[in-house]
Order: sequence, then C-alpha cells, then structure tokens
Amino acid sequence: MGSSMGGYYAQFLGQKYRLPYIMINPALNPQPIFRLNLGASSNPNTGEKFIIDEAYIQQLESYDVTRLDKSIPALLLLDEDDEVIDVATALIKYQDKNDLKTEVHVFKGGDHAFQHLIEAWPIIKSFISKLDEGESYGL
Repeated sequence: MGSSMGGYYAQFLGQKYRLPYIMINPALNPQPIFRLNLGASSNPNTGEKFIIDEAYIQQLESYDVTRLDKSIPALLLLDEDDEVIDVATALIKYQDKNDLKTEVHVFKGGDHAFQHLIEAWPIIKSFISKLDEGESYGL
C-alpha cells in the first residue's frame, strides 16, 4: 500500500511479486513531475537533501510497469482534483469494467494529500477482507 511515489512502488512490487496492492493518488507517471523539479531538494518531513537529475529520472524508469497483469488484485483510490499527479493516466491504466480483480474509486474534489481517507477506509478494509477470506483471485 502506498501513496504518491509509494503507490508507484506498490504497483511495481505488486506486479513483480504477484501480490495484491493498494495505491492512493499514485504517481504512475512521475518523470514529467520530476523534470519540472530538477535540482537540489529536500524531504519536507525529514529534511533529507537529495538531487533530482536526469540520472535519477532514468533510474525511476526501471520501475515502470508498462503492461499490467490483470490477474493481480489492485485497489486504486484517487482524489479527482489531485494537483500533483495525472489522474487521467491512472484511470486509463486501471479503469476496465471487465476487470473484476481491480477496484477503482474516484472521490470528488480533494487534492494530492488525499482528503477522503475516512470515506476510503471501509473500501480498503473490504479489499483486504476479501483477500483474507480466501478470495485469492487465482494467485
């Protein structure tokens, strides 16, 4: 389970190891975002300093999932007005009405901090419960 870049990595790890995963406002196409923010930066929570450069962006590309294995259960939670990520990219990649293993929930409004966690919590619990109850989706 991950949010923003954590969602990007959750998708990669879930697909690589065939594990169910949950993404909240995932940065599924982070390269353009990072290209707009080249240079020195710091983590707002930890103060850790890092540099965003083309080498860093190229390393991120090794975690791209270009082809989804739809047999792996996934839950995608999005705030429609996320100002950081491209919501349309996530919807195009995951919204398939015939895919019973992927759940997509889009909440009106919100932002990149995901303002709908209280409303999403029962959805998350239900997704996990289905897995716990043996709905292994053939994994």
